[in-house]
Amino acid sequence: MEQNKQNILIVEDEKLSRLALADILNSEYKVFLAKNGKQAIDMALEKEELDLILLDVMMEEMDGFEVCNILKQKPQTRDIPVLFISALSNTTNKVKGFMAGGVDYITKPFQADEVLVRIKTHLSLTALQKELENKNLILQDEIEERKQIELEHQKLIEELQSALSEVKTLRGFIPICANCKNIRNDGGYWEQIEVYIKDRSDVDFSHSICPDCVAKLYPNLDIKP
Repeated sequence: MEQNKQNILIVEDEKLSRLALADILNSEYKVFLAKNGKQAIDMALEKEELDLILLDVMMEEMDGFEVCNILKQKPQTRDIPVLFISALSNTTNKVKGFMAGGVDYITKPFQADEVLVRIKTHLSLTALQKELENKNLILQDEIEERKQIELEHQKLIEELQSALSEVKTLRGFIPICANCKNIRNDGGYWEQIEVYIKDRSDVDFSHSICPDCVAKLYPNLDIKP
């Protein structure tokens, strides 16, 4: 079961508070302890992936706000939820903590039930957020895949249209009778030129008589231009 436990880093410069928090969490989580800001940053960057950080505000050399700001600038640690621990419960400090990147506050002296509830809440929120991000990535991949399929379909349609256009285009030498103007088809039979062309293209014919033929066929017909 140990390998399935989520990892929590407790950053607290007071030894008794640090051990008390560890005692509350040990049964449900894998706990790491840091006694100052520098150690916390090193552990967060070097240890196995952390699921949550409990960070004391008032520490020597580097306070919790500064530590949180640094962690939020690092790609490895910027998405880890940070819960501040402080005896200072005024609004100014809470706002400062949220602006630094914290997600919640636990006020000293802390109660075990409150600590556990707040931790479970934010771990659940983080898990849901990651699940949503993963689903969005899958959805984006599906959208890109559909776009690619549509592009391939469009390309295929264009290729088919081009092929049909090629089929309808007359090419090469066509045997044609010098007298009657009939054309010999692929089967060796002679057929009228309009039939031959119509079968091999999108052309339709309408019949009429040109002026020269009218004069030849009907010499007595008086047709003025």
